[in-house]
Amino acid sequence: MDSGLSANGGDRTPDRPRTGASPDQGGDPTGTGPSLSSLTSALLRLHRPLIIAAAFSALIAVVATIGYFVDDRTLVGVPIWHKAAKFGVSITIYTLTIAWMLDYLPARSRFVRTLGTIIAVGITIELVFIVVQIIRGQMSHFNVRTVFDATMYYSMGGLITAVWLTNLVLAIVLAFRRLPDRGFAAGIRWGTAIGLIGMAIAFLMAVGELEVVDMDAAEAQGLAGAHSVGAPDGGPTMPITGWNTESGDIRVPHFVGLHALQAVPLFALGLLLLGRRWPRLRPAGTRVGLVRVFALFWFGLVVITTVQAIRGQSVAQTDAPTFAALAGLLLLAGLASWAVLARRGGAPSTSTPPP
Repeated sequence: MDSGLSANGGDRTPDRPRTGASPDQGGDPTGTGPSLSSLTSALLRLHRPLIIAAAFSALIAVVATIGYFVDDRTLVGVPIWHKAAKFGVSITIYTLTIAWMLDYLPARSRFVRTLGTIIAVGITIELVFIVVQIIRGQMSHFNVRTVFDATMYYSMGGLITAVWLTNLVLAIVLAFRRLPDRGFAAGIRWGTAIGLIGMAIAFLMAVGELEVVDMDAAEAQGLAGAHSVGAPDGGPTMPITGWNTESGDIRVPHFVGLHALQAVPLFALGLLLLGRRWPRLRPAGTRVGLVRVFALFWFGLVVITTVQAIRGQSVAQTDAPTFAALAGLLLLAGLASWAVLARRGGAPSTSTPPP
């Protein structure tokens, strides 16, 4: 089933086969996948401000990685460029994902362009503020020790709130937009919904009224929030992620929830590709069911890691009840997947992978 969606919301013309189309539909005649030129063309037609933001954040990630080796300063127990490296990689992935999703909406729409631009500008300014504070040798998040630091921190908070609200609008638009395939559409819609929850979990770090982090301890250090629960920030951390290894860390469920934005749509896309070889996956209804199971499984991971963090437990010290919850979640997901695959009925889908 091809809905006729293109980058500009119009009909696809015969001389512009969609990326990933099967050989009989004018795609790659070898069946090995799209050519380098088609991939480059697909990238260049994406939302330009988001692509620029992705390129900038990737550059920051490279610069921050170099900073590991040439700058021996530390901040809150980790190399001072650690946050910029993490945010650079994460923002690169995030902005490319949003640009890809916007490709399914009319590119000539001023409203759609505005959504992407707000996200690109907001997320880029936050990354710039992080780098500025690193150069100054100061914390970027929660730091209200001086007027300048507080201005930077609360400005970032305002920007990220605007980005979250823009993502909410995008999720609503995608919920009503006809997409190339029902299974793929389910992946995008569930992914954006869980991603919004993952982004919102970050507010647990800074909203004292929620009584999750120890705001009294944070305020004593001139801070307006914390990552850790049950201990102050700055203790032993995991490599790469920087998550606390001795207490709960709100960044864990924040990370898991946010990256549903990539995981769930990619799962849906994988099912669509597997459907070429496995007839059982060809009916759109089957793939929609499996996407829902996977999305609910992912949401279950968000819930479990959130509860674990609020309990003050590090993922490095996961206890038996948490392991039991994970095992139960896996069992339920497995049984639900078996039930979906065992169900018969539904016409095979003729969809081609989305670009």
